[in-house]
Amino acid sequence: MHQSDSGGPLRSLRPVLSRLAADAEIVAVVPAAGRAAAELSDVARTEVLGHQPLVLPRDARAALTLGPRLWTEVRGFRALLRRERPDLVVIATTSLTTLTLAARLERVPTIVYAAELYRQGSRGDVLRSRLGPKVLRLNAALATVTVPCSRTVASLLRAGTRHVVVYPAIDPRVARGDGEAFRRRHSLPAAGPYLATLGNIARGRGQDDAIRALAELCRTHPTAQLVIAGTPHPRRIDRAFADELVELAGSLGVRDAVHLCGFAPPGDVFAVADVIVNPARFGETFGRVAMEALVSGRPVVSTDVGAIPEVLEDGRHALLVPADRPDALAAALRRVLDDPRLASRLVEEGRAHVTSSFSAERQLPRFDAAIEMALGARRDG
Repeated sequence: MHQSDSGGPLRSLRPVLSRLAADAEIVAVVPAAGRAAAELSDVARTEVLGHQPLVLPRDARAALTLGPRLWTEVRGFRALLRRERPDLVVIATTSLTTLTLAARLERVPTIVYAAELYRQGSRGDVLRSRLGPKVLRLNAALATVTVPCSRTVASLLRAGTRHVVVYPAIDPRVARGDGEAFRRRHSLPAAGPYLATLGNIARGRGQDDAIRALAELCRTHPTAQLVIAGTPHPRRIDRAFADELVELAGSLGVRDAVHLCGFAPPGDVFAVADVIVNPARFGETFGRVAMEALVSGRPVVSTDVGAIPEVLEDGRHALLVPADRPDALAAALRRVLDDPRLASRLVEEGRAHVTSSFSAERQLPRFDAAIEMALGARRDG
C-alpha cells in the first residue's frame, strides 16, 4: 500500500485479499500505522516500512533529495523481499516504482494495480499529465502483469503490455449505513434536501464547485445542505484548499449549509444524502463513490471526467455534466430534486447496472487470471 489511510485501492483489493487469505499468508506493507493496517488486520500481518509514494518535486531542494530517497526505498524493499521471500507481490499503485524495481531486481513476480491517470485537475497538472503516463508505463515495463482498473487507464499502456482489466467489485453491504447516527454525530439540521460529496479534500476533487453549485441551488431550494465527507492529505496545498472551502462558503452566503464532516464511513454518508455529487476535475479512473451510491439507492450527479462515461451512461445511470461548470452541476441537481420519477429511474437502472457488471463474482475471476499469468511467467522464466 502507498498510503496508511483507507482509500479506493484498499477497498478495491480487499475482496481479493480476503479470498487469498484462506490459502496464503499475506503481509501488508504500509507507510505508517493507520486505518489501512486496521482494516487489513483480519487478513494480513502488517509491516510498517515508512515508504512514500512518488510525487513530483515542487522545488530544487526536493529534487536534489528525491534520487537518494528513492534509492534508499529500493534498498529497503529489497531487504524486505529477501526476508519475507514472497511468491507474489501485489502493488496497490503505480506511484511505488521503487517496489516494482526492487521486486524486478529480486526476481519476484509482481502485479501492479493501476488506478491512476495522473490528471489531477490542479496546479502543476500540465507537467503531471505529461510525466504521469510515463510513470505508469515504466511500472508496467517493470511489472510481470499490470491490472488497470478500467479501459480508460489501460488505454495509457503501450501496445503489447501484459495486462488484465479488472473493474473494482462493489460490495452491496455499503448500503448498510446509519444516517440518523451520522446526523446526530455532526449536529446536522433536520432541513434538507441533503447533497453529499465523498473523498479526500483536494482541488482535483472539486469540492469548491459543489459549494458553488449549492449556492446556485439555494435560489430555488433555500434549505438545501451540503455534506463534505473526507480529509485533506497531510500536504500544505491540500490543507490550504480545505481552508479555502470554508472561506468560499462564507463568501457565497452558504456557510451554515456546508458541513465539513471529516472521515466518515461511506454507508453513513449515502444514508444521509438525497443526492450524491461527484464534482471532480481530475481523471477518475473508475468512479467507486458513484457506484456505491447507486447500490445504496441514491441518485448520482457527476462530472464526466476520466472513466466515468465508460462505466455510467448519462441520463440512464446518472446525470453527467462537464467539469468546472458549477452552473451545470446545479442545474442537474435541480432536475433530480424536482423530478422524483427521474431520481427513482436513475437509481433503479443504475443499481441494476452496478450489481450485474461490478460484482465480486464477476471481477474476482479476472484477478485470478492476472495472478495465474504472473505466477506462470515465474515458472516459465
